[in-house]
Amino acid sequence: MALCVAILGVGHWHAARYSTALAAAGVVVVAVSDHEPAVAARRGSELGCRSYDDHHALLAAEQPDFVVALPRPCDGAALVHDLLERGLPCLIEKPVVRRAAELAPLVARMQQQRAFVAVPFIGRLSPIWKVPAEDTADLLHGQLRIINGPPERYAQAGCGWMLDPAQAGGGALRNLGIHLADAAIHLAGRLDIIAARIGYGAYAIDEYAVALLETANGAQLQLEAGYTFPLVAAGMSRGGDTCWRIVSRNAYMIDDEATFTMVQAQHEQRSPSPSSAERYERYMIETLDRWRRGMLPHADLADCYAAAQLIDRIYDQAQSCYNGAASAAPYR
Repeated sequence: MALCVAILGVGHWHAARYSTALAAAGVVVVAVSDHEPAVAARRGSELGCRSYDDHHALLAAEQPDFVVALPRPCDGAALVHDLLERGLPCLIEKPVVRRAAELAPLVARMQQQRAFVAVPFIGRLSPIWKVPAEDTADLLHGQLRIINGPPERYAQAGCGWMLDPAQAGGGALRNLGIHLADAAIHLAGRLDIIAARIGYGAYAIDEYAVALLETANGAQLQLEAGYTFPLVAAGMSRGGDTCWRIVSRNAYMIDDEATFTMVQAQHEQRSPSPSSAERYERYMIETLDRWRRGMLPHADLADCYAAAQLIDRIYDQAQSCYNGAASAAPYR
């Protein structure tokens, strides 16, 4: 019998990726919802399923086996609460909330209920994490970068709320940087912030952010997130600039979401690395498989909470450098 899934927040720009992955997994999408009723109706018609004006109406009327939730961060905490209240297993799109504090009680409840709440930190599908532990141990330094297209692409996709920090919780650092924060924590554990800077352009959200972090053993990690890559036309080879470099005493590793390169003293190896789109689809399929088999997700709400705490600390560190100048405030 086919698995029945509901998609909440189907107007999200990642919804098409998830619906494609669900179809590939043989899953039936039974219902969708969105805070924009016209969007919900259009997407429901395209997917051949029922549509609802909000998630409350959907959850009251439907009995999905699994939920894919794509909330605006301003709605994320309430949505997670409702899913936990109903005991529904789910995948919920990052960053979930605007500030880490909104997640704290929900993480505790998830753990108490032993609920399945997956968060798609697709960086965990990087070939870097398949490298033997002895080659990633003794970290020296690293650079984790995601630079994607400008903020207007969100408005063009019908997600103009991404340009409003009151709804989105921030800009490039909150949305893209949380992937980097998760990877940094996954790699090194507790991190101190040595320096952080935030850049603003024509929008209320941050367009660029950079942070220098230090591990307990004195290794440095640089995180770089931005909306400064040009909009590109169909058929162009790149839609952004994502590259992770991890350097240990035993290996120099580079993953640019096309090729994974590992260089050692006497050996260099190159292999394909999945693109961001491929990782989202694979993550969705693997999440369903893990849930069916009674396994934990690759990453859950507790991992998101840890990453969100680091992002909050970076925003706060950068803000302190501006001495409270309103023109540079991350949460203006």
